[in-house]
Amino acid sequence: MKRIALIYPNNNKSDYKPNKIYEPSGLLGIYNILKKNSNCLFIDCVKDKYTSSDLVDILKQFNPDFLLLSVHDVREIIEFTKNVIDSMRIFNPNILIIVGGPGAIHGTVKIANLLNPDYLIKGEGENYFSEFIKNFNPECMEYEMVDSVKIINSKYPENMDDIGYERDYSLKKYEYMAMPNLQRGCAGNCIYCTGCGYTKIRYKSPTIAANEIEYLRDVHSAECIMPLGPDFTVIPKNALEIIRELNKRGVSNLKYIFVTRLDSLCKSIALNEKEWEHFFNNNTVTFQIGIESFSKEKLVRLGKYINDNQYADIQYNLLEGLLDKYNIIINAYFILIDPLSTKEEIIGDINLIDILLEKYPSKFIVTGKIINYLELYENTRAIEQFGDSKTNDFMNGLVQYADEINSSRVLKENKK
Repeated sequence: MKRIALIYPNNNKSDYKPNKIYEPSGLLGIYNILKKNSNCLFIDCVKDKYTSSDLVDILKQFNPDFLLLSVHDVREIIEFTKNVIDSMRIFNPNILIIVGGPGAIHGTVKIANLLNPDYLIKGEGENYFSEFIKNFNPECMEYEMVDSVKIINSKYPENMDDIGYERDYSLKKYEYMAMPNLQRGCAGNCIYCTGCGYTKIRYKSPTIAANEIEYLRDVHSAECIMPLGPDFTVIPKNALEIIRELNKRGVSNLKYIFVTRLDSLCKSIALNEKEWEHFFNNNTVTFQIGIESFSKEKLVRLGKYINDNQYADIQYNLLEGLLDKYNIIINAYFILIDPLSTKEEIIGDINLIDILLEKYPSKFIVTGKIINYLELYENTRAIEQFGDSKTNDFMNGLVQYADEINSSRVLKENKK
């Protein structure tokens, strides 16, 4: 039986200590495909705190025929991955290296040149590996060459119900937080986002989505459900149907964290307020919303789909309406200060955030990321918009990508 190692790499920084570890559930579909016909070893190096040397020692014992790595376009992760690839090639010159993941999708040429794998999968991998596993032929789909690397475009799985979700690991090290893959694709067009070009929106059916959540609760003792995906309510009706199925089955007393856009969330709730309210009253629900700004001009500059009747100018009123009416928590998670942000925009945002924090101290929170530095990835339109300008001089003192801090406090200090 062929041996395959499926790896979620760690960060190569020696002092890297993430505040929270999230399960790499985006790889579960691929793992469930591979394990049916191979001896597949699935390793989350972040969870297990493996260095590249630790991982190489494990891989030498396992001696895989194929080494599969999911890569992000982050320098320290690329360094980690390169160390592993180089070491394993010395150990076994015949090993075949296949790289995929977000970095391979939006930074294809860069990742190919830096890591020099045998194959690079561009796109979602489930379709490719469904073909690959039939006879272990890595050239089961057409490819193009970038130097010596074969680039394979893997099509989107049309039916998400076919994507397996069984887990062979415990959720204990993830603090019993599960991240089911219930929806893919985004309608956003944010210029700084590496996923802005991937707009194929799909959902699991309500039946399969509810089956997965019950499985996570009953088999893995999941206490918190945080679905993957940039916008759970991107198609308001589809999101509502999943909520309705969970209510129908009486799935309750769970904590949920939904990443969503404010406008799509309000549209989904408006379709059936009673259904959503029943869900809110029987669970603890947080909506993690990227409130980049309350300024329409800034949101348009960042590529948001905005029109005069949408949420740009009434964002604050929508937030007040949700917080007044429902038993929910809103987490304003993402604050981006782009190079063209004006002092007036920033001060205006801070003032409105302060009002919400004061009015709803237990229901509105501001934690997460302040970004004062734009990562100009290859396939994002931020390059066209901002060119070489990456930071905002007015807010130059901010910590970039600062997790779990009181963003409002930090903003207020800089406002002075």
